[in-house]
Amino acid sequence: PVSFEKFDESAIQFGAWSQDLLAIQSNVIAAAGDLDEVMRVVVDGALRIVHNAAGAVVEMQEGDAIVYRAASGSCADRIGTRLPLTGCLSGMAMLRGEPQLCLDVERDSRVDLAACRRLGIRSMILVPLTLQGKYVGVLKVYAEIPDAFDNRDLLTARLLAAPIAIGLANAAQAEAVRIGYEAAKM
Repeated sequence: PVSFEKFDESAIQFGAWSQDLLAIQSNVIAAAGDLDEVMRVVVDGALRIVHNAAGAVVEMQEGDAIVYRAASGSCADRIGTRLPLTGCLSGMAMLRGEPQLCLDVERDSRVDLAACRRLGIRSMILVPLTLQGKYVGVLKVYAEIPDAFDNRDLLTARLLAAPIAIGLANAAQAEAVRIGYEAAKM
């Protein structure tokens, strides 16, 4: 039997989730190509829209490391943190180009356990970010409790990653235009 009370509650939750997602997308559009602002909007929005999220991080590849470029929640003060590209789940997600769901870092051999413990991360979702067909970073949404996320949260994180990829493309295009303009002046 279908419970209308349960249905109404689900509809209300979906409506609130949809409104939050639309607000994040509107704020991304308002950022008008400012990549740092786009990343900030997304990591802040992840706290509101992903159930159990303690924070979110945009990690970008720099050489053989992955670097925190934007962060919210309990890791907000960790911008600039560098992790080795190999030997961590973020690197795996980026190098393979596949989203990763880690239910408990204490039971998952793919993670850098020492780094997770140091950062207070117990479970996480990682979604690769693309630029011109190449994987260049990840969006990490994390929780301080095990088994915090499910496939619906993974889908939400994937929806949040899309504006960052668009922001990366816009920033690359703006840089190419700037370089072309400077070359034409010479």
